[in-house]
Parts: sequence; C-alpha cells; structure tokens
Amino acid sequence: MYVLYASDREQVARLSHLFEMHFEPMLRKLEVFTREGHVPPDLKEIPQYLHVCRWPFRRLEYSFALDILLEHLKPGDCYLDAGCGVTPLSHVIAARMIETDACDNDARLIDNLCALDTERIYGSRVTFSHQDLRRTTFADATFDAISCISVLEHIPAPGTRQHCVNCCAS
Repeated sequence: MYVLYASDREQVARLSHLFEMHFEPMLRKLEVFTREGHVPPDLKEIPQYLHVCRWPFRRLEYSFALDILLEHLKPGDCYLDAGCGVTPLSHVIAARMIETDACDNDARLIDNLCALDTERIYGSRVTFSHQDLRRTTFADATFDAISCISVLEHIPAPGTRQHCVNCCAS
C-alpha cells in the first residue's frame, strides 16, 4: 500500500516535480485548445477536469504514477491507461514512443475524444476504446504496464446494485 502525503506546499512542490515536467505542458496545450473553442460543449468533462487536475493530491498522484511508468517503460513497449477519462496521461506516455491504449467505460466520452483528435492537441498518438474494466477485450499479456488512476472506486463490487448518484432515494 502506498500513501501519498505532503505536509506543506513546499513538500508538494518537491514531490510533484514529474507532474510539473511532464503533465503540466500537456495541460497547458489542453487549456489553449479549450480557450480557442475547439472542445465541443457537450464534452463537459474537459473543463471540469481542468478545474481539479492541479489539486495537490492530483499532482502527487500523477507524479507517483509517472515515476513508476517512466522508469519501467521504454520505447516500443505497450501501455494501457485503464479508465482514462480526459486526462492527458496516456499522451505523456505515448510521447515517449510507447504504444499506448486508453480505455474508459463511458462510450460517449470515448467517441468524443476520438472526434476531438487528441493527437492534434498533444502531438502523440493514443488508441482509444470503450471497455468495461471488469471484462476487457484485450488479450492477456498485451501490455507491459497498466495504470488505473482514481477509477476503481467507481466500479461497483460484484453482486451489488448500481445506484444513480443523481437520484433521490425513496
């Protein structure tokens, strides 16, 4: 088990240097693309993500993942960003000549990301697909590394009913 912790802003800055170096440039590209009006209005996840992506915990979380991924992966390897959402993490990895797939259970989101042509934003190629992480279509041993960041808490446990968080209990 890993615990991501920083006692103050200075420690967050020291521990999140990989976020600053690799992730922040991608976020700036996404912000410009958004400001220029290239993001469709029905893709609300991007402005929402840009609002929360720099929170101290997120900076630590992505720096931790980048530390492991950048150390482990080499050009020509295969990587999966499982439950990708709209983060540019898959593009950070793909920019290092690593074959990168990204999947999410939200088909609408995946369709919008494909239509958005994220390669034009970030300059790296990622293959997006709609996948249910409980039963993906990827063959065993396809990937050299897989990340699944802030996703598992959104997958219902086996045997539990899914509840709509926007619905009122009766």
